[in-house]
Amino acid sequence: MTTTPKRLLALVLTLLVLLAACSGDSDDDSAGDSAEAEPAADFGADDAAPATTVAPTEETEAPADDGDSAGDDGAAADQPTGGPGVVPAAVPTADLGRDIVFTANIDLEVADVAVASQRAAAEIGALGGIVFGQDATNDPTPRAVFTFKIAPEQFQAALAALADLGVPRSQTVSADDVTERVVDLQSRIQTSEASVDRLRALLEQAGDLDTIAGLEGQLLERETALEQLRGQLRTLQDQVALATIVAVFTQEAPAPALTLTQTGYEGTLADDACPGSDELSVDEGDELVLCATVLNSGDTMLSGLAFTDDSLDVDAADVTVVEGDLDALLAPGERIIVAYPVTAEPGRASTLRVTAEPTDADGNPLREAIRADGERVELDVRASDALPGFGDALEGGLDVLRTLVGIVVLVAGAILPFVWLVPVAWLVVRLLRRRRSSPLIDQQATEQPA
Repeated sequence: MTTTPKRLLALVLTLLVLLAACSGDSDDDSAGDSAEAEPAADFGADDAAPATTVAPTEETEAPADDGDSAGDDGAAADQPTGGPGVVPAAVPTADLGRDIVFTANIDLEVADVAVASQRAAAEIGALGGIVFGQDATNDPTPRAVFTFKIAPEQFQAALAALADLGVPRSQTVSADDVTERVVDLQSRIQTSEASVDRLRALLEQAGDLDTIAGLEGQLLERETALEQLRGQLRTLQDQVALATIVAVFTQEAPAPALTLTQTGYEGTLADDACPGSDELSVDEGDELVLCATVLNSGDTMLSGLAFTDDSLDVDAADVTVVEGDLDALLAPGERIIVAYPVTAEPGRASTLRVTAEPTDADGNPLREAIRADGERVELDVRASDALPGFGDALEGGLDVLRTLVGIVVLVAGAILPFVWLVPVAWLVVRLLRRRRSSPLIDQQATEQPA
């Protein structure tokens, strides 16, 4: 009996020790859990902690169903991203949290204003934009001005698409931060709304007609001011929601041009002999026909073609049309061929020149006349070995006489401005002689006896 209580006491003590040990382990586990959970609590309170310190779990992703956060995630999902944390360059407002108004003005020189206008409307429409305004004119040159509205995230893409339609002459892009103005208008609207509510409450409690009339006047003024503030806010919000692009399309200036090619052949004028050859070797005195091929290598109509060759003494009256019509308009890509006869003479070369006037399809002048010079055509003329005859001698004498007369005329022309010096010199000489003879006369008078 005595041993039984001792055994029971030992059993109770053993149980107490085991219970104490279990409670210690549970305390350590709970302390360890709280220690591991503590950094997560600190990270949630610290906004500057990096997002990579906590791996996403089901518990951390669950709050994404909240209304505000869902709205933010939806706005970010609409933007193109190249990876985590990449900020799209085209839409800085979505990441900066600012209200920014994007505007651009681009001036393009295009080949065809009508075609460029259609393509521009199609390109902007494909990006989700709209044509907000259009102004076109054809006087004096085709020109069109478009106003486009497009989402800010498509702003850069729209500018790139428009720039591909022609040659940009100027471009201005601006971004105006209107966040402070928006916040100021919202604050003034809240204050005005509170003031209007107070006036309405006072108006409901007023019983005097004069008081009612005064309150109604003040209420009308404040409601008007409130609507103006709301209108200004809506205008700013619309400008932020849609970027504005003003595109000006101007027709390229016409570039008229002429290409002149010279050839020739030996003999007399024939309708089907041109263009002939570009190398001519003939004897002195032979008959030649020089051909000129004129190509309209520009982009405008040409009229009034005129040919001259000062070296060979050729003018428009000496030119014969072989192909084409000088009186008709010469369209781009068309050509005309003319020919003129000459006599082969040593030392002479062709220096043909052609002029033309750019015109429209109706023949109205567009700008000043243009000119093209042909390449110098050297004539290989072999001198004649025959003795000169009476005619050659007479012609040579006449040439010498003409040369002498020309020299005389030239000398006379050079002396004529100084003819007045001859009488002046004669007068000077006479005066000098008189002065020399005067002392002799005085001396002879003094030597005579009184």
